[in-house]
Amino acid sequence: MRQVREEHAAIVEAIRAGDAAAARNAAQTHLIDAAHRLAEAGIC
Repeated sequence: MRQVREEHAAIVEAIRAGDAAAARNAAQTHLIDAAHRLAEAGIC
């Protein structure tokens, strides 16, 4: 869960900084990592 919180924090920080590209990249990374975590857990 720590990794998920860190991923969310990166998204929020980028949004607060007004950096759309960084926010998009952080969100994309989060979604890809989440999909990997789900696959590894056999959920998806």
